[in-house]
Amino acid sequence: MLENMVSINNITEVQKHTNNRKSRYMFSLSIRAFVKYIVILIFTSIFLLNTANGFSQNSSQIIAWSVLVLSVYLVIHVRKNINLFVLYSILAYFNYSIIMPNYINKLSSSYFTSFSNDPVSHIGVNILFLFLLSLIIFMPTHIKPLFIKENMFINKNPHNVHLLTLGIGLILLYILIFQFDRPDVLGVRGRPSPLYEYSLIFFIVGFYFTAKNKYSKMILSIILVLFALQNFFFGGRIIGLQLILLYFIMFYAYKTKISRLIPFVLVGFIMMSLIGQERTMLNLSIDAIKGVINNIQTRMFALDTSYSAYFTSLTFLKVEEMLSINQRLDLFKQFFLSIFFGGRIQNSSLPIYTLKFYHHYNGGVLPYHFQFYLGWAGVVVSALIITIYTKIINSLNFDTVGFKKCLSVYVISSVFRWYLYSPIIILRGVIFLAIVYYIASMINGLKIKSMVN
Repeated sequence: MLENMVSINNITEVQKHTNNRKSRYMFSLSIRAFVKYIVILIFTSIFLLNTANGFSQNSSQIIAWSVLVLSVYLVIHVRKNINLFVLYSILAYFNYSIIMPNYINKLSSSYFTSFSNDPVSHIGVNILFLFLLSLIIFMPTHIKPLFIKENMFINKNPHNVHLLTLGIGLILLYILIFQFDRPDVLGVRGRPSPLYEYSLIFFIVGFYFTAKNKYSKMILSIILVLFALQNFFFGGRIIGLQLILLYFIMFYAYKTKISRLIPFVLVGFIMMSLIGQERTMLNLSIDAIKGVINNIQTRMFALDTSYSAYFTSLTFLKVEEMLSINQRLDLFKQFFLSIFFGGRIQNSSLPIYTLKFYHHYNGGVLPYHFQFYLGWAGVVVSALIITIYTKIINSLNFDTVGFKKCLSVYVISSVFRWYLYSPIIILRGVIFLAIVYYIASMINGLKIKSMVN
């Protein structure tokens, strides 16, 4: 009898503890929802008032600061999920690098900020503002915590590991050697082919299906290092950064504390700036490093790739004024066809098309592509696309299908490309990822079928 009473008391205590946890969770969720709705209400009002009064230089300052606030808010909102935290921290840094040299601490010495006093810049900052506001509106209120102690990005039941390692390894070596145009002389940047840039996909799928075998992981890791070094040596940055980020997300993010990342990020940022400034004539002398640090301070730590891409985006707006709606929709049709048929479709690349009218160095920030094609509604569409991927990343757990895991790694690690260069990366790239993944999945399943038979 006494034992039964003790057991009942224990069950009651557990239930109370569970109920308290649920109550705290619901209260926390309601607070987050309340804050989110307040943020949406305030900044929607700012946007509507600004739109009604017309875009001007004075209002652009307010909108510029609002972009920074919304960028930080998104990082805080997703902070409990390490994968989303990394993604939105990078996006926030890109936005900071756009806003600082163009609106707050104007960098008059750069060609890429020469539109900062042009009326088109007032429209430009409002597009970025609407994009972030739309992201917040579509963003899930509940962000699932994902600081775990076991890697979810490796297939726990691999088969035919050696065959997959051999196949993917040979494909990657072919891409490494034959799909990168190396200059004959030093001082000239190398040119990767489109397939070279999509090597990210082969690494993600390769690691997912084979990394449980330490030798397979080691082989692919060595090839990855060769890819990154070749990119850095010939003056590139983005591909190398994507590969480093990929490796971090797949093997270290799940067990890394945010505070430990900061020193590595700072050192890495200085090194990337050094590569960007020196390009292929890399100089690691004290004077060169001091010069890079002074240059970084002048730019207020803004990434030159970001404000260069923003400059290209502003040329989109200028070219847009020269075209009719039908012409823009025609170009959108070409862009849409290129998702399935590649860059051979004429006028499918907006940066190349606008280069006929304004000199720039390609690229273009994500929402400006869609704004060019579809107007202000296109900005909302671009935010909706990113929110769909955000929800997939937020839903990850150990039981999630492998393709969603690979897709999540791809979206995070390719953020440099799809946000600052071209949306084609998360459209056509995802189709290519699906093809590679399911071919690898079929090979992985061959052993299972043979066992059944």
